[in-house]
Amino acid sequence: LDFQDAFICFYSEVIAERGLRPILGNKEAEKVTAKTLVYFYLGYEAQREKSGHIQYGNFKRKVDILMRLSDEFLSRKGHRLSMNEVKESITDQSGLKCFMMAHAVFCKHMGIHNSWSLFQRKWRVKRVVCPTQGEVDNLLDLDMNNRERVALTILSQCGLRSGELLSLRYSDARLGRLSITKHMTTKGEKASTKTGLDRVIALPTDVERMIEKYQIESNSGLNDHIIRVLDDRKYKGRPMSVNYVSRELLPILSCVGIKKTHHLRHYFASKILKKVTITEASKVLGHKNPRETLSTYSHLIEP
Repeated sequence: LDFQDAFICFYSEVIAERGLRPILGNKEAEKVTAKTLVYFYLGYEAQREKSGHIQYGNFKRKVDILMRLSDEFLSRKGHRLSMNEVKESITDQSGLKCFMMAHAVFCKHMGIHNSWSLFQRKWRVKRVVCPTQGEVDNLLDLDMNNRERVALTILSQCGLRSGELLSLRYSDARLGRLSITKHMTTKGEKASTKTGLDRVIALPTDVERMIEKYQIESNSGLNDHIIRVLDDRKYKGRPMSVNYVSRELLPILSCVGIKKTHHLRHYFASKILKKVTITEASKVLGHKNPRETLSTYSHLIEP
């Protein structure tokens, strides 16, 4: 038998053997490997190719992509594979898409809920960590340098990502508005935000005054970065790199039990979701769509 016949035979055999039962037991689940998923999917695609629903060239390309997977990966138990393991093993985007479709097709024919988790495995919803008002108040009351105080205030009161904070200039914080158009990465400053969506949000009066006061104290110009090097002759005036977060901010956060700067963004989100709609909150947070905001913060929304 050639590959195509093997796929079709395997597909037919599994259909007959399972009888399209809606639930797989633990013993049956143990038998399903990544190779099972691949063969099942390619059998399904071979049937479609025979019936003229897809072209032979498309089917052949999928065969080539999935047959390049290592034996080590194919031998893994399907229900124990994590998304990260799949992404590490299948670096080709087309191959990753094919494998995800293999998963979906198998779930569909087994009558299983079509999600990444096979065999109706229940995943706990990962809720975001949101600091309390008291923790944030205690954080901002700590003794620290003015630069770090300004940084943490902006993060908690404006909901910026750390990369967006490091790219802010004084000219971006004017007249009660904060313009967010860039972000800092390990490779330098990028001329767009993480999601590619520029946004302008309201800048609280007390935060704007703090920034203006700090600009005078640090003798900075309008086009200077707010968070920049001040105490090094060689690099003075340059924007801080992303290492600034772990080197300077995380030790301060740890004093009040906050583990990440991103948790301050969650704190900000919890506040604005009590005042505005999901759609408006999505725009303020710079999410691609309201669905992303809802999936992340649904447990914070009061019924």
